[in-house]
Amino acid sequence: MSKTFKEMEADLQTSAGTRVGLYSYETVDAVNHPPHYTTGGIETLDVIRAKMSSDRFQGYLMGNVLKYLLRCEYKEKRIEDIKKAQFYLNALVEEMDKNATKLI
Repeated sequence: MSKTFKEMEADLQTSAGTRVGLYSYETVDAVNHPPHYTTGGIETLDVIRAKMSSDRFQGYLMGNVLKYLLRCEYKEKRIEDIKKAQFYLNALVEEMDKNATKLI
């Protein structure tokens, strides 16, 4: 059953913290689940994973690891980009493990 926009909006709202649009400052995770990647009730990464083969998705993840590592030294919040690279590296390991299990 699909949800209406108002139902999805209600799911995203929280009662704690100062709100900015649909999001609470206290609930924003800029590394693992940035709010602009979950608009509409689905994580953008989940959509990308669903639309790509595992090999292509692994390439996408590797590209993001490199992107965040290569540009972190030019950012004010360097540690945030390093944590984002770590997030994508962890996702890559998980995807590779999932496929290794299929081969056994």
